[in-house]
Amino acid sequence: MYCPNCGNELKDGAMFCGKCGMSVKAGTNGQNVFKNQDNSQKCLPAFILGLIGSIFGILGGFCTTMCLSSFGSSSGDAAFILILGGAIVGLVGACKCLTKVKTGSILELISAVMMIICAYGTGAEFMTVLAFVLMLIGGIIGTFQAFVMKKK
Repeated sequence: MYCPNCGNELKDGAMFCGKCGMSVKAGTNGQNVFKNQDNSQKCLPAFILGLIGSIFGILGGFCTTMCLSSFGSSSGDAAFILILGGAIVGLVGACKCLTKVKTGSILELISAVMMIICAYGTGAEFMTVLAFVLMLIGGIIGTFQAFVMKKK
């Protein structure tokens, strides 16, 4: 039996190809079914950008709330909820990029929209805008990988 990925000869009962790392799983009909160990459905850059963007979003939510409340504005609570909600949606999206790129990148883009709406409505606060930019870039990278790279 030979590995369909690299052509390396495999021993009978082998679980993995020793050359390329492709895993081999015995099928029910006696034939071997090959599964690639490398999960092509994950996007590490989108995960990292989403994770960092979420952290900045949470910090930006607290800073926006404190700034607005110190000026006596009543929109501080709504801003906090929108930014914190966006950060949480972005964090879920970032984690989802490790298993389902399409879903994760769409969640990151939704998070970016939530954050920029709040930053625009309450005055652009640096951490919130930075969180928006990171979520937007992570979402675009994930979307590009999910829709464009998958077709190649």
